[in-house]
Amino acid sequence: RWIRSHETERFPQRNGMKTTDDNDDEDNDETNTSENNIIVRVLFCGEEFIGGFEATKRYTEASSSSSSSSSDGVTVKVQNCPRERVKDMIQEYDVLVPLMTRFDETVINSAAGNGSGDRGKKLSKCKLILQFGVGLEGVAIDLATKAGIKVGRIRSDSNPNATSTAEMGVFLTLAALKKVNECQISVENKVLGSPMGESLFGATVLFVGWGRVAKAQAKMFKFGFQCKIYALRRKRERKGEEDDEDDNELLDGLYEGDISDVDLVGNFPSGRNNIVVIACTCTPENRKMVNKTFLDSLKFGEERVPGIVVNVARGALVDERAMREACENGMVLYYATDVCYDEPVDVGGDLLSLGENGKRASNIFVTPHVGGVTVNSYERMGKIVAEYARKIVKEKRIESDECVSIVN
Repeated sequence: RWIRSHETERFPQRNGMKTTDDNDDEDNDETNTSENNIIVRVLFCGEEFIGGFEATKRYTEASSSSSSSSSDGVTVKVQNCPRERVKDMIQEYDVLVPLMTRFDETVINSAAGNGSGDRGKKLSKCKLILQFGVGLEGVAIDLATKAGIKVGRIRSDSNPNATSTAEMGVFLTLAALKKVNECQISVENKVLGSPMGESLFGATVLFVGWGRVAKAQAKMFKFGFQCKIYALRRKRERKGEEDDEDDNELLDGLYEGDISDVDLVGNFPSGRNNIVVIACTCTPENRKMVNKTFLDSLKFGEERVPGIVVNVARGALVDERAMREACENGMVLYYATDVCYDEPVDVGGDLLSLGENGKRASNIFVTPHVGGVTVNSYERMGKIVAEYARKIVKEKRIESDECVSIVN
């Protein structure tokens, strides 16, 4: 059965927004639906990225009132809860959206519902962990597999997320080149014509990682600003893998090897508008790969000049203490990032803490992980989550399709 057996605990509204099913007529779903109607429950695990929960809930509420949706006998109900309550809540839900909540052994065991109820029935209803996006590094996939729980992500090619994140990469690059922090200081001090910035036009860009986000951003750089585009990617795992047709048009050079091998930048021009964009997947093997050794290698051209680093991937790829030191001693001209090692970002941590002068580093610019947070992207992904939850109930199987990739 997909209908839960008892009422789910409710949570108060936060910041004036509904964070759970706040309508009284939704509290007793079994009594307010016909015997033939099946309810599938989706839990957003945490209150970060609230727009994802809200977009999914809006879609389910709109679709539940349509004749086509109500006729298929499946109703999708969406709720969210604070991270600290996830472990206690998840057994009552069919689909779990982890967001930033770590699905470690404790959470997976709770989701699996080890043990049985009074009638010998399995306590948990959980069948699927589905990320609102592509990042699954916080989910212990092997443990979920052993527990019989499927794990999936939304395909990057099925939603505008990659394009939105690429746009963020362009913004961060321009923020670094135009010295956005110093600009704000000049505004506050009523100073005109300072600081002196650099141009993105004709810049040299090295992408560390060559996936969908990198390619989308490379197109913006190449055709919008006539940049020279290079990429460093890991060696192909399977023989016969072919490059995209667009690669030849986009790239001035493609390198394969250790993803952290950046000595090749010595072959680049020595200008001050050299940019490294971190755009690779984060794995246990490459955590903190942007470390002191990596940063010491970022010397461009014959003159071995430093460059700018932009991160649109994951904060865990960067040793933030090493990055702070590199920015302070001029080894890196600017670090602009939408992601941090700890999120929400610790303003007292290595990146943003006050220095001995009582100030933060002026050449580090951080945004709160909003690269993919756009109306277009979230509405699309909210629809995918709701429709996939409905689909697995109707078809009684969980497998990859054109919008969702099941990884186990």
